[in-house]
Amino acid sequence: MVYIIYYASSVTQTLRKSEFSISRHLDDYLKKETLKPENGGSESHLHNKQTHQLIKHISEQTYTHIRQIVAYISVCWNVKYTLSGLKKWLHQQGFTYKKLKKVPHKFNSDKQVEFVEYDKGLKAALAKDGVLLFMGATHPTQTTKITSGWIRKGVDTAINTTESRTRLGID
Repeated sequence: MVYIIYYASSVTQTLRKSEFSISRHLDDYLKKETLKPENGGSESHLHNKQTHQLIKHISEQTYTHIRQIVAYISVCWNVKYTLSGLKKWLHQQGFTYKKLKKVPHKFNSDKQVEFVEYDKGLKAALAKDGVLLFMGATHPTQTTKITSGWIRKGVDTAINTTESRTRLGID
């Protein structure tokens, strides 16, 4: 039994699991020769209609944290989920936590022409000693930060990027 405790402590460091969990799994294996826990979890707290609505919503709206989905479920249906319970539910429904797919952002030429005309109008209406200050409403690096979210397996959620713009130009 001493070697199990030693083995459990080295496995905890590798798998980033608690020593108690590793010891429990090893004990289950030695006593019952089972490789995974038989606790299967509980039934879903949502009805079929609610489940379909939630799957549709999560497929359209990318959430970065499980707690946001827990809050959404609580507000919509007054149903309480734990973080670990909802994580298991998400995996059962075919969702996984992965990065969004970067897609190069394409400018809209019609909007660009519209802006140039608007800018010319502003400059024409400016007083002789007036100053026109223009600055974009983004962080100076303008680089899109890619994050992860709960997305269906086999589906790529695209996010427009501005990677070619690395510096802010002030005219």
